[in-house]
Amino acid sequence: MVVAAAPVVGLLGLEPVAGEPSTVSQATEGPLVPAVGDPEVALPEPSVPEPTAVVPEAWDPRMPRVARRSAGDLPEQGPELVDRRDARTEVFANADGTETVKLYGGPVHYQPDGTSSWEKIDNRIVADESRPGWLRNAGNDWTVRFGPIAPVGAGGVELTTDAGVARYAPELPAGAAAPVLPVVGTGADTDAVTYRGVWPGVDVVYTVSNSQVREDIVVADGAQAEYPFVVEGLGLTAPAPGSGVGAEVLLAVPPGGEAPQ
Repeated sequence: MVVAAAPVVGLLGLEPVAGEPSTVSQATEGPLVPAVGDPEVALPEPSVPEPTAVVPEAWDPRMPRVARRSAGDLPEQGPELVDRRDARTEVFANADGTETVKLYGGPVHYQPDGTSSWEKIDNRIVADESRPGWLRNAGNDWTVRFGPIAPVGAGGVELTTDAGVARYAPELPAGAAAPVLPVVGTGADTDAVTYRGVWPGVDVVYTVSNSQVREDIVVADGAQAEYPFVVEGLGLTAPAPGSGVGAEVLLAVPPGGEAPQ
């Protein structure tokens, strides 16, 4: 017989309730849970794929077996293999039979006109034999020349590339009589040319590197705020009307080089 307990307010008691005989076994304790099978799961054995490439052993047993070598571990560098040069590469034969290859981020060699050999770029400023009183860079695929700056925008800088010739000259103040001569730097500055006193208290300096010509306007006293230039053969970006901004000068770019500044 099933006995149900019902709470009563203010009283707790048991009241017998008639019902059908239970079909649940008296020996059963706890909640009824259906039987669930738990078969063993057969997992595949882990596998490691075969390597697709074979790293060979070092062909020279004298080479240190480390991923990186210090400067002291490098073989003694021998002479350069000049026939292996290109614009940005140098190759050296080492004393132990290996080779050292140097790759540069910019050009370090050039081919003189009419030759197929590669020569080292030479940024020294030397006298221009073809134009008395002018200077030029010593050796590159392109040529920059520096001449005396005369009134009305004569002389100045000439840049010659495969695209043609461009000229860029500071414009002297009105009434200037004597030209301003280019002066080559000394010591470590033989790649630089200075025009002194182009404007009162202002020098203009040009520095030649492997792939560009840099221009610096050096102001000593600030007496002048505008620095006019005469340009020929260069692309100009016109300013917006009424902006008050002068034309932006873009110097010609040597093939494969950076824009001169």
